[in-house]
Amino acid sequence: MSPDGGLQAIGDMDGTVILRRLPGGEQVGRPMKATRSGPVVRMAFSPDGSRLAVPGADGDTTVWDIETQTEGLRLAGGHPAGFFADPWPQAGRGAVITAAWSPDGRLLATGGADGRVVLWDPTTGERSGEALRASVGDGNPGLYPGAVAEVVFSADGRWLLAAVGAGGRGEVVAWSWPSRILRHRFEADTRQVYAVAVAPDSRTVASIGNDGKVRFFDLRTGRPTSGFLQGHGGPTHSAAFSPDGRILATAGGDGSPILWDVRSHKQLGAPLPGPSQATRMHVAFMRDGRHLLAQYFDGQTFEWDVDPASWRDRACAVAGRNLTRDEWDKVLPSRADRRTCEQWPPGT
Repeated sequence: MSPDGGLQAIGDMDGTVILRRLPGGEQVGRPMKATRSGPVVRMAFSPDGSRLAVPGADGDTTVWDIETQTEGLRLAGGHPAGFFADPWPQAGRGAVITAAWSPDGRLLATGGADGRVVLWDPTTGERSGEALRASVGDGNPGLYPGAVAEVVFSADGRWLLAAVGAGGRGEVVAWSWPSRILRHRFEADTRQVYAVAVAPDSRTVASIGNDGKVRFFDLRTGRPTSGFLQGHGGPTHSAAFSPDGRILATAGGDGSPILWDVRSHKQLGAPLPGPSQATRMHVAFMRDGRHLLAQYFDGQTFEWDVDPASWRDRACAVAGRNLTRDEWDKVLPSRADRRTCEQWPPGT
């Protein structure tokens, strides 16, 4: 999703990217052939929304001009070429998997199946310094050994993080920026971390991966702030914080996103029902923080209203009254009785 929430970029198995306008979903312009081979897995809009970075299985990352929908730059040679299958890299030491822009838009980080993070000048296409070794794995053989599944900068630009897996466990690697000093290696999964997200406070980190368990960390102390929280029953590929940092959304192969309260580390209600079950998906909060958007791997896009105040208003409209005291005691026995629907008299 673009930073202003007005565009959605959708990648296909054939390397094509299309843009859709939000809200509404109508296609903008023509499809863009972004990679020479393999699917488009992850993409990243520049902070000003004018460019889109698209990693490719051919080892290159293309940077597209959104207004003209033309390829403006090709970042080549940072990661050796590889190939994709179903649809993740399963062999070869190549394929660029993920990309992230620095908050000021002056750097673009790419992560690949070779276990490295490469920094680029997105204006000239030149590399910026030496590549960072995120994993001891070499990306071959097997599914994602040592690969960098996601890279992300903190909002204040002081941290660069990578989600990796190697040596029988998944890690989140954190470098301070711009010093490039390796500060933390967080143990985050039993095999591979597929997604890492940094809250707007640039301190709280959440990770999720192969085992479907969420874990929270503190960048300043370098310590976990939660245990492994079971939510999804299997591999989970996406995590996103709400704009105010109070809610984390995660999504896996079960087709149903889960919301988490960041302060208490507790799951908020049941998983959200989706239009597709048993399919991978990626999630992002809309700019207003009240809506969650999901892109399913079968091509469907779905949106949820995740604003608790909106839920309350709808429930009050349907019920047409407040709960009686007996009903309140049955449903919310640990909370004091109160009038939830202000437009209706208290229950008796």
